[in-house]
Amino acid sequence: MVLIVEIIRKHLPRVMRVPAARIFLLAAAVIAYGTLGFHFIEGESWTVSFYWTFVTIGTVGYGDYSPSTPLGMYFTVTLIVLGIGTFAIAVETLLEFLIKRQQMRLMGLIDVVKSKHVVICGWSESTLECLRELGGSEVFVLAEDEGVRKTVIKNGANFVHGDPTRISDLEKANVKGARAVIVDMGSDSETIHCILGIRKIDSTVRIIAEAERYENIEQIRMAGANQVISPFVISGRLMSKSIDDGYEAMFVQDVLAEGSTRRMVEVPVPPESPIEGISVLDADIHERTGVIVIGVGRGDELIIDPPRDYVFQKGDIILGIGKNHEIDRLMEYIGS
Repeated sequence: MVLIVEIIRKHLPRVMRVPAARIFLLAAAVIAYGTLGFHFIEGESWTVSFYWTFVTIGTVGYGDYSPSTPLGMYFTVTLIVLGIGTFAIAVETLLEFLIKRQQMRLMGLIDVVKSKHVVICGWSESTLECLRELGGSEVFVLAEDEGVRKTVIKNGANFVHGDPTRISDLEKANVKGARAVIVDMGSDSETIHCILGIRKIDSTVRIIAEAERYENIEQIRMAGANQVISPFVISGRLMSKSIDDGYEAMFVQDVLAEGSTRRMVEVPVPPESPIEGISVLDADIHERTGVIVIGVGRGDELIIDPPRDYVFQKGDIILGIGKNHEIDRLMEYIGS
């Protein structure tokens, strides 16, 4: 008995800090109170006393019981009050838990359990545009700045408070279960540091990184990035192409611009697709769907303007340009 009391004394305070445990213990105490009362006051069996306790607490009142003694009547009143009080406390505790959890989620203090999501490490104008393009619900931004948190929430995405260069915070964002991780730390050295941390957790997750300086692209790739993008190189080349007529730059910006009538997409060729084993000439995608095929990705290779005798295989990624309804026709045609 002394041992049991000691165990209860030692663990009860910790258990009572858990909302569900508090509600369970309170409900158990009320049920025990009712069962004991009906058994000793009304002289009923344990089974009947237990049953009447639930009927009374639930205010069901089947009509098969009424107290036979004045003391039993008073006892029943106290049991009803305790039952209603317990229910009210349970509702209050549940609401408090839900509100607190929502507040913690908005503050970025809850570990991510979702999978196949996109994690953005760091913050910049580039990642903001990326967030808007991806849509917010599947995107989790790992950063420390309060201003970033407000912007992320405003754009409908999820915020995770932490340092992207720390392993524990990367695990908090669940990079291991992510579909892809986008890294833009503002400096190439921190970007490399972040990528090395991600690769320590998961050697296969796809990493897209932004390079501040052209000469660091190869180092960032060696750190583990699958794709390295340098916005300064891209913008510089677009500006140089704009010196004469500027149609190349106009084309790129029009295809990538939000709200453009045409957009560039990547469409995978699924298993048992009608075009699997069929050449570009015989597939005749442009004539059938209206989409212009500008390239095909296979493994690590991108074939620009594939030749007419190129044969599609499952897993190929078709890079095409078209209007929304044309892209829908393409996906229907190839069974994607």
